[in-house]
Amino acid sequence: FCVPQPHNLLHSPCGVPLAAQLQRHMESGAHSGQAQWSVMNDSRNEGSKRDTVRTKQLDAVIRGDTVALLKVDVEGYEGDMLRTAGALFSAGRVRHAVLEYTPAQFEGRGTDYAEMLPLLYALGARTCFAAHRRRPLHYRIPREATRRFYEVNKRICMQTDIYCTFCSENPFRGAPIWTEHTDLTEGIVAPLYLS
Repeated sequence: FCVPQPHNLLHSPCGVPLAAQLQRHMESGAHSGQAQWSVMNDSRNEGSKRDTVRTKQLDAVIRGDTVALLKVDVEGYEGDMLRTAGALFSAGRVRHAVLEYTPAQFEGRGTDYAEMLPLLYALGARTCFAAHRRRPLHYRIPREATRRFYEVNKRICMQTDIYCTFCSENPFRGAPIWTEHTDLTEGIVAPLYLS
């Protein structure tokens, strides 16, 4: 999934007046298609304007180039986007990727978060890391810990970014290994979900 000319979309957080929010993806994944997005007019995220934009598979947009850093933040549709980039990954043309990881908030929108990290490893990731939300720290997520990482993050309603390297360059070599006791949030977890 790729929005041509993404600079035409508003860049504001949801809940803030005039924030852009993707509403629905049609034919996402295997085909190019359309996505609808709304401009929010108040803090209740009620759309006042809805537009449809044309989408293309990432493989079709990025043809012969190597991608130094692929940054993906598509509000729960990361899985759909990854499914449109298989040729990029299998050809070894993505060197590094950063994806938002929000299993409690966005599950059901197109990303199976329990399978997202295993998919990234299957696409060729050499190592994946979880980014701390407030400090410049990254924790290595071993392949064998991906299921537990998903379960813990879903239970505590945590949002983080996942960084994966697909090449021999590893800027976080020596990073500590994530455990279920690693606090990636420093208290930025909704208390409602901590029961």
